[in-house]
Amino acid sequence: MSSNANALEEGFVYLAKVNPNIVVDLRYANTLNFLNQPVQGYHKNVAIMTHEAALALTEAEAILNKQGYALVLYDAYRPQKAVQHFVSWSKTSDEAAKLAFYPRVNKPDFFKLGYVSNESAHCRGSTVDVSIIKIGARLHAPRSVPRTLPDGAIYIYLEDGTIDMGTAFDFFDVLSWPESTEISHAAQKNRQILSYAMKEAGFVPISTEWWHFTLNNEPFPNTAFDFNVE
Repeated sequence: MSSNANALEEGFVYLAKVNPNIVVDLRYANTLNFLNQPVQGYHKNVAIMTHEAALALTEAEAILNKQGYALVLYDAYRPQKAVQHFVSWSKTSDEAAKLAFYPRVNKPDFFKLGYVSNESAHCRGSTVDVSIIKIGARLHAPRSVPRTLPDGAIYIYLEDGTIDMGTAFDFFDVLSWPESTEISHAAQKNRQILSYAMKEAGFVPISTEWWHFTLNNEPFPNTAFDFNVE
């Protein structure tokens, strides 16, 4: 890589140079995340990913546009140092953001349940965390809205202008599983709209997070990168 601090690894691009219309709100670049603090390696609110992923995401955006929706991106390429920040934080007693992100999960169980691990597909550059918003609507700073879980527990839903997916981004709970039937029928339909567009564009979902998609045939399937997001 070039000595220029803002140079990207070969094969990576800034999403804005491929598609400037996709709204980017990197939650790990601020305090609106499960750590309640900016994450190491995130220095700027810019989305970086492989060129192939950026082209595929543009295709997904086009599919959604025809239905009156647009993409919102919460995370893309993630430096390995950020993953290590997750790991080190998970071993502390800090639970400031518990009500909004993991109300029914005990922090010591993060590794066992897969919410935190030593590796992340995001570090390979072709995985994204996304939601959708109605065309014409504006993304705004999340508003804290109390909601009730199926077991009666109260949690804080972070409403940011995106359409209702049943849970907010990074909500560590079985309700965030894409196939959950414990959310409203409208939210289930919204998840299907997002998943269909992403799969049509070549992305593969996972079974535990409705927002998480990895490009099929990603160009760096075995490489974890560590350059900063800046």
